[in-house]
Amino acid sequence: MKQPYQPSLLRLIHAATAGAVGVGWLTGLVIYSNYDGRLFHLPWAYGGNLWELHEYAGNLLLPIAILLALYAVTLGNWRLHKPSNTVMLLALALPLLSGQGMHKKWMIEGQFDHLMYKIHLLGWMLIAAGLIWHVASALQRGGVALVASMADLQVKEHDNPTDWPNQIFNWFGHHR
Repeated sequence: MKQPYQPSLLRLIHAATAGAVGVGWLTGLVIYSNYDGRLFHLPWAYGGNLWELHEYAGNLLLPIAILLALYAVTLGNWRLHKPSNTVMLLALALPLLSGQGMHKKWMIEGQFDHLMYKIHLLGWMLIAAGLIWHVASALQRGGVALVASMADLQVKEHDNPTDWPNQIFNWFGHHR
């Protein structure tokens, strides 16, 4: 199957989202294992402090996720017809918003019954499940070629960063 072309703006926002989610999810996994660990423990303990990296990933992800959501409801709105894309976007909101109301002292002091912490854990699990569904759905629709198209560095004519404002303007011009 021929590899489809994904718009460069989508690929950039998608890659930034995936990177920040990956860092947040992995650091959260280690933090959970070190402090809570009621569901599982990693076979090793990390002695360093991952709080700052975890918080940085979340704070970086918030504006990126807003950009992804804006892209999804405008230029990429047809992609929201795929339930796995919509669910993944909604799942992303849960840990981001609940993380804003969390305090790391809860983990340090063993206070695991706060509602925001429970919502944050649920969001963390939904991100994992949503990602599996998101990738499986993409593989089912377009195989490895579709998944690989998100990592392609080729940029077609009229899809450079200098073209993005016109793409956005044209979308709004057609959807008045």
